[in-house]
Amino acid sequence: MPLTISVDEPRTGSKQIHLEGSLDSQTSPELEKLILQVITPDIHCAILNFTHLEYISSAGLRVVLKLQQIMHKHKGNVCALGLQPQVKKVFEIVQAMPTKSIFASVEELDQYLINIQRKILNE
Repeated sequence: MPLTISVDEPRTGSKQIHLEGSLDSQTSPELEKLILQVITPDIHCAILNFTHLEYISSAGLRVVLKLQQIMHKHKGNVCALGLQPQVKKVFEIVQAMPTKSIFASVEELDQYLINIQRKILNE
């Protein structure tokens, strides 16, 4: 199954990467290449939108972990949005992402981001 990728910038300093299809050994190099192009030091929040991702393999997880490393260097965060049950189970099994970074909806993610920004402003 192919992978369709699109990127938008829902707010300054963030990129949302929409994934549709299958993230596996055949398609993960495409995502990795895109991440290296769009995740620049001025990006502090990378959002992986898995709403339409039907399958992820270990090669796909490797790219997600690489994104986490990049964002850690930028002192930023990676958030996962809309994981399908089978994809969520893979993340749970390998504990690839902290559960506080996985969101069921855009609204839930937005509230999390609002709280982070308020915390920074109040420091």
